[in-house]
Amino acid sequence: MGERDKRGDSELIRAIINGDREAFESLVLRYEKSVCNLIHSITRNPSYVDDLAQEIFWRVYLNLKRFKGKSSFKTWLYRIAVNECLKELKQAASFSKFKARLKDEKKGLSLIPDSEKFDLDEILLKSEEQAKIRELVNSLPLLHRLILSLHYYEGLSIKEIAQILNCPSGPIRSRLHNARNKLKELLLPFIRESGGNV
Repeated sequence: MGERDKRGDSELIRAIINGDREAFESLVLRYEKSVCNLIHSITRNPSYVDDLAQEIFWRVYLNLKRFKGKSSFKTWLYRIAVNECLKELKQAASFSKFKARLKDEKKGLSLIPDSEKFDLDEILLKSEEQAKIRELVNSLPLLHRLILSLHYYEGLSIKEIAQILNCPSGPIRSRLHNARNKLKELLLPFIRESGGNV
């Protein structure tokens, strides 16, 4: 299957339900990179990526008949991916540390004052800075990392992120604001070093 399948997600889903294995392969190829990036963002462990990606797409295949279309397929897929990653982290030996960090994050973080202003969106779009930014994003706490990755790298709206994480949009908006402030704080030394031309 050299060419990319041009059918939309709903057409592919109908074809898969009707037994078209090539349609499933097309769906996997369409979302594989995004799912693998999401897995890495959540787990920070490259050794989890392949196995979890297989498990996620297997779950998608098994549950595709249950997809009602109330959200986009991408949102539904990411919900499965987030749940599988969190399940894997729960089973990992370091889960107790992870659970404590997540509990602290859920209590809420204090807002960082915007003492220095710069356009985070503009910086995130500059390709030459992507590796450094990815490294800084990966250094953030799980919830911040996840929300920033879903919003900036996957292009999801706050509403879609809220659906994936199964919580109201308000807390997601607040956590995105906090994550952006924390990332800005981490970026300040690099911006100063480059004379503001990141």
